[in-house]
Amino acid sequence: MRDQRPPKWLHCQRLFLLLLSVFGAAAPLSAQVVSADPAFSEVPFEKWLAEGPHEDFPWKVHVSSAGLSNYQRLLARIEIEVPGKELAKRISQTRPIVLAQFTDRQGRSYQKHWALEWLEGEAAVNQWSAISSGNALVLPGEYDVAVALYDKASGEHNLARRTLLVPLSGKEPLPGAWRDLPGVEFFEAAKGLDRFFHPEIQGRLHLPLVTRRPVQIELLLNPAISERLGGSRKVYQQNLAALLPTLGVFTQIDLSNGSLGLTVLDLSRRRIGFEQKDARKLDWQALKAALTAADPGVVDAASLRDRKENAAFLRDELARRVEADCGAPPERADRPLHVYVVLGSPMTFDSLGHPSPIPRPKEGNCVAYYVRYEGMGTLFTVEEPISGRPSFQSSPPETVDHIEGILKPLNPHVFNVHSPEGVRNALAFIVDKTSQM
Repeated sequence: MRDQRPPKWLHCQRLFLLLLSVFGAAAPLSAQVVSADPAFSEVPFEKWLAEGPHEDFPWKVHVSSAGLSNYQRLLARIEIEVPGKELAKRISQTRPIVLAQFTDRQGRSYQKHWALEWLEGEAAVNQWSAISSGNALVLPGEYDVAVALYDKASGEHNLARRTLLVPLSGKEPLPGAWRDLPGVEFFEAAKGLDRFFHPEIQGRLHLPLVTRRPVQIELLLNPAISERLGGSRKVYQQNLAALLPTLGVFTQIDLSNGSLGLTVLDLSRRRIGFEQKDARKLDWQALKAALTAADPGVVDAASLRDRKENAAFLRDELARRVEADCGAPPERADRPLHVYVVLGSPMTFDSLGHPSPIPRPKEGNCVAYYVRYEGMGTLFTVEEPISGRPSFQSSPPETVDHIEGILKPLNPHVFNVHSPEGVRNALAFIVDKTSQM
């Protein structure tokens, strides 16, 4: 079950369309390219636009607004289909390219191209397949989307235009978060862990956190999966598909008085996999290497033999941090508030029935939040087909979460999240409460 109702945006959408009809006439007639792609200068794209829709060979074009993504930005998708028999006629050393241009109501244009890809062999020839897709992070609004497919070898091209409405949502828990973002930001098709984190995304959310006293936020990422799942690499990847975009969002918190650090726990090997004192400029390459090394599908014999110590390692590591941060001398005006934000999914330790909780801190100088993903497969990933279901399937929910029990002395606020909207509400709550402390 989702952690909140779907946004009631229908009334807002109608009002939004009305405002567009009233003020749309003020938009400039000529487009201003604010994000240019050099590939557009190599083809007569403007001439194709002037000539209108064109089709040298059959194709299908889908342009859609896909709602809130795990990156806490709205997602738009372009998907192109071409019959396999048509592709078979055009197999050459130079693959056709897709050129996409978004133009907003103010006449600002954003361009991106990518190479067309298709299945090889009989499967491609005998069926229609979704063979190429592009993704863009967008602001609410109405866009004219022009999509061209160009085969340089034959000189053939297709052109289609679609109107894309990216609606306003209902009540916004993070007002102003998108204020400094570009209207459209494309991102690349990626492989490995890059396809979850997308380090090429440049836009940053506006998440100011102003506090009276110094604040030290410690993000504690637990990418491990429950022991009952037996070191499943697939479920580990599923965890990362949800956790990495969320981690990237939390590192965008802009503290006016304090620091934001990151620790990654590698429970399978009972070690700290990665640490960065200032995570606001995240070292993605080092983090990616650590997460690759933490893959539960590749564990040495010694780690498996001593698996019963995994829960004790987690408890002891958390206890050490709490003792160092919260067991200091009595509160002073310049003493920082320590805020722990644990990101992970429910875990049971089969090798140890009920791990004991960490000691209760002596001073009330620590605050803990636990952002707990449940039903991971319901989270939207950018790799889903437009009309399909998520590519990851949900694993059965845990009935017991030992991590919550270990954290109990800190009286953590637990957020059970099933969607990007749930993460957004949790982030808004944490920022608001911390600003009041």
